[in-house]
Amino acid sequence: MFVNELGNKLKYLKMSKLLLFLLLLTSISFGQNAFNFWELMSQTEKEHFLNNSNINKLVLDYYGDKFKVNDDEQTFRLIDTLTHKNEYFPFYYFLFNEICAVSDGALSEAMGPYCLKMLLNEPNFVINHFTFERKNFGKSQYLYQLYASFIGEEFYFYNKKMSELDYGFPEFKEMLLKELKNTSSDNSETLELFFIEIIDNINKME
Repeated sequence: MFVNELGNKLKYLKMSKLLLFLLLLTSISFGQNAFNFWELMSQTEKEHFLNNSNINKLVLDYYGDKFKVNDDEQTFRLIDTLTHKNEYFPFYYFLFNEICAVSDGALSEAMGPYCLKMLLNEPNFVINHFTFERKNFGKSQYLYQLYASFIGEEFYFYNKKMSELDYGFPEFKEMLLKELKNTSSDNSETLELFFIEIIDNINKME
């Protein structure tokens, strides 16, 4: 009887440890994806967006690889749609970042204002995603650096009175810091790195 009781207790302890581990793993996963980052979503979560009848057809066509972006009217209609503030932000943000990564030539020269618009639409989401990427992946160029290259170029042209922006880098920095005044220390570090990159890119254009 004693042996049986001991065996049952050991089984109970093992099950308890397994349950605790699974709960901890689940809490970590949910913690990482509190902002619904597309790359951390399950396929079911993604389909919630993809099956929504209100998603713009042009967006779905691009996601379905039915056309490539270029410096043409269709591409700019797509980017205008993606950067318009809406309830599909996690999906649209993901696609916009793909466009940033492949843009070159005339298209890349136009990306600065769109990056600013995307960032200011949901600053908390974007900066948290920048931090998530920076803390979890080793890359030759992080997303915050890519945004900074486009934004820095646009602010250079603003300083030369050759941009349609109605604010410069100091105003942009102030807006972002105001929106994120209660953010985490990791995000504060990301912001500082981001601002340094923007300044460096402005100076490279001189």
